[in-house]
Amino acid sequence: MGTIKTRPRSSPKELPQISDRISFVYLERCTVHRDAGAITAEDAEGTTHIPSATIGTLLLGPGTRVTHQAMSVLGECGASVVWVGEHGVRYYAQGHGLTRSAALAEAHADRWANRRTRLDTARAMYRLRFPREDPAGLTRRQLLGREGDRLKECYRNEAKRTGVPWHGRHYTPGDFASGDPINQAITAAAQCMYGVAHAVSAAVGCIPALGFVHSGHAHSFIPDIADLYKTEVAIPAAFDTVAEDDIDVGSRTRRALRNRIHQDRLLDRCVRDIFGLLLPDTAAAGAETATSLSTDSVKLRTRRRSTRRPQPRRGPHLVTVIVLTNCPAALRGFLTRWLLEISPGVFIGRPSARIRDLLWDEVTQYSGKGRALLAHTADTEQGFTFRTHDHAWHPTDHEGLILINRPKPRLSPKPPPTTGWSKAAKRRRFGGGPK
Repeated sequence: MGTIKTRPRSSPKELPQISDRISFVYLERCTVHRDAGAITAEDAEGTTHIPSATIGTLLLGPGTRVTHQAMSVLGECGASVVWVGEHGVRYYAQGHGLTRSAALAEAHADRWANRRTRLDTARAMYRLRFPREDPAGLTRRQLLGREGDRLKECYRNEAKRTGVPWHGRHYTPGDFASGDPINQAITAAAQCMYGVAHAVSAAVGCIPALGFVHSGHAHSFIPDIADLYKTEVAIPAAFDTVAEDDIDVGSRTRRALRNRIHQDRLLDRCVRDIFGLLLPDTAAAGAETATSLSTDSVKLRTRRRSTRRPQPRRGPHLVTVIVLTNCPAALRGFLTRWLLEISPGVFIGRPSARIRDLLWDEVTQYSGKGRALLAHTADTEQGFTFRTHDHAWHPTDHEGLILINRPKPRLSPKPPPTTGWSKAAKRRRFGGGPK
């Protein structure tokens, strides 16, 4: 059997930076395969395609199977893969890092190998989590104890804020469904945060086993980074989700957490924090670090801190594209009032959301038997969304991500066998035929 032909492996310069990727995608009960450069998730409903280079972390839940070709393209694109069970993370895998430099790994090892700098880094992590407290003079064990007290306080405060009943952090390993809704939500949020932390640390070249607060595990550095944002991002997202409804808690928590990660630009912030912890002198200078960290001129940048929020994708940044296979003259005349026809049946412009919806209503009503597609920018982590009309491929909402679902083709049943003698049987029995 032949193998799939692929282009040469992309260099880090050609790949999206970690801050420009979708933080995580969660899949379960499906087969993960590859179609050209995309990852596919196939289940009984059909096949969904996901651009592989846009993924930060792929979370594989119960019932998933993944092929060699799928892991190959994920590795080439620098994506992390995390197998999660019903009670937590089961296994980590990572693709090629988005840097070819060992500078950050060396800095990581240097700070970990020295007892004084290791404790200094653990205290710096505590300051990032609880900036109003001064951990100077505390040992690592004391830091862990104080961290536990602050977590309990955070749970109580969030329960009071949202009105969600809170009876303590309880869950049974291996039995996700046995916990109450809020414990299920916290577990789901923790899984996602571990995946995000692993993707970022792998992308910038850290050493997962060398933890500063946690120790004794092959991935001790992952909870070190994930816990930096637990009380600020993960726990509030879990409580807000359960406060709305206690149905389908896991999926809704992942969606709420992804929205928070996008709104807070958490991936960018995570990169900055890692550089600030492992290379504090460089980070303090306020420059774009890592311009000299990569041997192939790839910048693992940590930008200057800014109080400006990212610009929403609206106003001058809003773009709408409509593609039609059948465009009657009357409909074309209507669309060209607002949109520029750059090719037969392809229209592009920047109408407002109200006008865009009006145009789409006209398209679905007057396009006849033709198919239609509407795509436009949106203030989501993907940056766009789309709709289809009279098309076998249709959009599917996968926990907040808009993907394309391709239904399985229906195979026509085999015709019933014909009765009587076939020509071959007649020749075998009675002879004759061509000589």
